[in-house]
Amino acid sequence: MPDENPYASPVEVDEPQSASAPGSADAVRRAHLQHESAVRSLGTLYLLLAIAATMLTVVVGGFMASEWGSRTAPASNTFVTLGIASYLLTPVVLWGLAIGLHGLRGEPTRLAANGLHAVGLVVSLYTLNPIFAIHFGYALWQLTGKRAKFLFSRHYREVIAATPYLKPSTSTEVKIVAFLLLLMVGFIVIGLLF
Repeated sequence: MPDENPYASPVEVDEPQSASAPGSADAVRRAHLQHESAVRSLGTLYLLLAIAATMLTVVVGGFMASEWGSRTAPASNTFVTLGIASYLLTPVVLWGLAIGLHGLRGEPTRLAANGLHAVGLVVSLYTLNPIFAIHFGYALWQLTGKRAKFLFSRHYREVIAATPYLKPSTSTEVKIVAFLLLLMVGFIVIGLLF
């Protein structure tokens, strides 16, 4: 009879001792490929949001510029200045998150994304918005913990460089959600135009 405890928690090895051993980089990449795919999918989502925010900023910026030029007295309102700054800053932050998350660019990207998602989760819970609460909760779940920290490490970037033949694949569920989001954005854009 073996001395194994059947009730013991499973041991998970996130970081091997040496990635230079033959096959170990392949094994590490295969073990983290699904999580990598989920994090890169978040980056793709932020890329779509960054494109939409950039287009919205251009449209709103043009509208604000035309309104600003039609006024007789210059506006010195703090709220107008903050509104302009937020419209300019939002696409920059979203582009940074999109590039950082999709490219697994390091620990600062992960920490910034965690901060943004934590604030978003609190705001969405406060405003009783279940869709955004689910999104921000899912994103926090994917970006916290040992696996996420390892994905953004220099060691994992070396593993990715050593295994270029392994590519993360997007699951069918993520493709369906992305299609529905694009469809919803399309309807919003069509609704705004007509």
